[in-house]
Amino acid sequence: MGSGNWGSAISMLVGANAKSNPGQFAEEVRMWVFEEEVDGQKLSEIINTKHENVKYLKGKKLPENVKAGTDKMHKILEFKPNRKSLIQCLTWLRPPPTPTSSSL
Repeated sequence: MGSGNWGSAISMLVGANAKSNPGQFAEEVRMWVFEEEVDGQKLSEIINTKHENVKYLKGKKLPENVKAGTDKMHKILEFKPNRKSLIQCLTWLRPPPTPTSSSL
């Protein structure tokens, strides 16, 4: 899922649910981050070390099993892309989508 305010809020719930149900779900919850710097640090590093998205959900702790990453597979699996993210994701697809392409 993404790392905006909506994605971060949902990751809190999904991370807690995954951690409290071992064996039923994968314990690690992946969050895709459009890498940007906040106070001179990469946002993905802040999320992975402080377990808080200080830019989009300040003051709320994320479960330790929520892991931020910047690789393209995190993005393709994003739960709800916004317009900017969707356009960027579609540029990574090869071959590009056609008018008859379908999506999940």
